[in-house]
Amino acid sequence: AAISVASADVSVYGTVYVRATLQDSKLGLENGSNSRFGFKSTTDLGNGNTVSGGIEVGFDASDGQISSGKTGRLGHITYAGEWGSLRLGSAWSVMGTAQGHACPGLGQACGGSVNYQSRVADAIILKTSVGGLDLNGQVELDGGDDLAGWAISTGIDVGPISLGVGHRDYNTGSNNIVGASATIAGVGLGGVVS
Repeated sequence: AAISVASADVSVYGTVYVRATLQDSKLGLENGSNSRFGFKSTTDLGNGNTVSGGIEVGFDASDGQISSGKTGRLGHITYAGEWGSLRLGSAWSVMGTAQGHACPGLGQACGGSVNYQSRVADAIILKTSVGGLDLNGQVELDGGDDLAGWAISTGIDVGPISLGVGHRDYNTGSNNIVGASATIAGVGLGGVVS
């Protein structure tokens, strides 16, 4: 009997943020934000379909400690094609669609907006697009009889204007968000109502 092993190219990436501090004549080091390293890979399945995976680990660059927490970083498997994508694991929330449309040129990095939700754990996320309109949904599982939460979002670019809307329902409440932005003469303007 022979055993076949399929392999894919794996990319390694990372970012290190560390800063020196001087306070009361004491020199120290502290972690900047979002130090991380990760591994990702994509395999072509043919007919325009791919399967990919990623594992990302956050750490404190000043002392080397690994960050912990369910949504500290990313870890997922994604099946994608011309129809959209289906992602399982810890990933960016679909609420980022509405938030991203409010931050010209920043996309998911719109972390200062009200009720910002970046990553979700134990999630199943479906994303597709119809005629330029993004349609996204996610469910967050908790291992019990109920869902930990669910969310839907949509977004579209109409000329220079970008619009996004999202709704998230979770164990302790719900959240609605509407975002809009435009780039005028090279200056990005955006806003979020939550």
